Amino acid sequence: MISYPRTIQINSKVFQLEKMGDEIKLSNGTRYIMMPIEQVQEIANKTFYDKGQFRTVDFLTLIITEENK
Repeated sequence: MISYPRTIQINSKVFQLEKMGDEIKLSNGTRYIMMPIEQVQEIANKTFYDKGQFRTVDFLTLIITEENK
């Protein structure tokens, strides 16, 4: 976890996120939220694949598995 601010640039506009949970809301509805890596991995693991699709990458353990056909 970081303990110092992060600056990001979106469409030539500069934003600063200072702590976990800080977010940027754009006028088009897009949100950027500073989250711990573990939380990002958990969300990716739950939402990256379609229902029934083989999960090649486990985002929590970062293990890559080949599908046996």
